[in-house]
Amino acid sequence: MSSWRLRPSIVAASVLHSVRNSYQLQFCCAQVWGVRLKGPGYVAIFRPLSIVIAAVMSAIFLGDELYLGSAIGALILSAEIYAVLRGIAREEERTDDDDSGLLSGSKVP
Repeated sequence: MSSWRLRPSIVAASVLHSVRNSYQLQFCCAQVWGVRLKGPGYVAIFRPLSIVIAAVMSAIFLGDELYLGSAIGALILSAEIYAVLRGIAREEERTDDDDSGLLSGSKVP
């Protein structure tokens, strides 16, 4: 239990400072830019992907083991994100097709 106790040292202060700054940087840069570019739906879709990215980066840079369950979960999340994005793209295509019909003079029932 003594190893979990926070001591007033430069290590604890640097960890808290880096956590605070990394969260602020992520929120300010990536999420706000994504909301402005595509809307809040896209930001919400990619939120679970951050877990996969963290697992892969820890395996690459920190040497952690990447287990089969993590890899299968990453594939499932990627497939779900692809399916949602494909559905959004098809919906936008249909909306664009409907709008072009209104401009050409066709009647809407």
